[in-house]
Amino acid sequence: MVERKCLLAVILVLMIVISVNACSANTSKIIIQEKVPSDKSTNIEIDKLEVLTSWIGKYPIEKTKSKTKSFLAEPLIKRRLIKLIGIGLYSRLTINVGENFLIGPIEFEENFFILDYRGNFHSNEIGDSVTILINKANGDIHVAKYFLDVETGQPKNIEWYRSQKAEIPNKVMEKVYWLKSSN
Repeated sequence: MVERKCLLAVILVLMIVISVNACSANTSKIIIQEKVPSDKSTNIEIDKLEVLTSWIGKYPIEKTKSKTKSFLAEPLIKRRLIKLIGIGLYSRLTINVGENFLIGPIEFEENFFILDYRGNFHSNEIGDSVTILINKANGDIHVAKYFLDVETGQPKNIEWYRSQKAEIPNKVMEKVYWLKSSN
């Protein structure tokens, strides 16, 4: 019986050594730890963000006869964005988006993807707008939810959701000038 326990202990130690060696051998990929409000973290490989550049200059929703593609539904973004802003707001940005928002093409400035969803003044929530900034270099996401004053066109009640508290470059903020005072 004692020999059996010793044998099991040796096997367990060997399994731990093998798993530690396997983990340390796989450290050649660049991985970023993301901080989200719920204190959970996920990993994202920087190289994979490169595939998102094909969206620059296109609308964040592409509809064809057979299917609909969405920039925000890309696997690198979807899960992280839902954790950051919640499924309710995410659904409004991806389902029947034309009924909820007026959208323009995705812009790119200083390594940031810039998406602007302006409230459709014919929808239920008049003036409800969202601007999304995604840093291609490190995967940081900044989302500003705000109401556009129908009379002045100026934003009010701006709420920021950020994966990390990081500065947004001035050139990017110039592109989203209506948010400049709230950053």
